[in-house]
Amino acid sequence: ATMLRLAVLVFLVCTRGAALDGKPDCSKVCEGVYGKGCSSEFYLCRNTILYTMHCHSGLYFDPLTKACNFKEKVRICADRRY
Repeated sequence: ATMLRLAVLVFLVCTRGAALDGKPDCSKVCEGVYGKGCSSEFYLCRNTILYTMHCHSGLYFDPLTKACNFKEKVRICADRRY
C-alpha cells in the first residue's frame, strides 16, 4: 500500500505542469519528452530546461511511442481533422 501511495504521489507531482497541446512547464513536470498535438514539433525537458525539438520533414511526433512517425500512423493526428 505504501508503494502504491508513493507511485500516485510521484505521478501527481510529475504531471501537474504538463500541457496537452502547449509547452510544458519544465520546472513542474518530470524530465522527458512531451508532444504538442498533431505536430512535428515536440518538447524535451531536462534539468528544468525546455528544449524545442522537430521531427524530420514529413514526420509527426507520436506522444504514445515518444518517436516521430508518418502522420497516418500517429493516433492523435487520426483523431483530429487537420
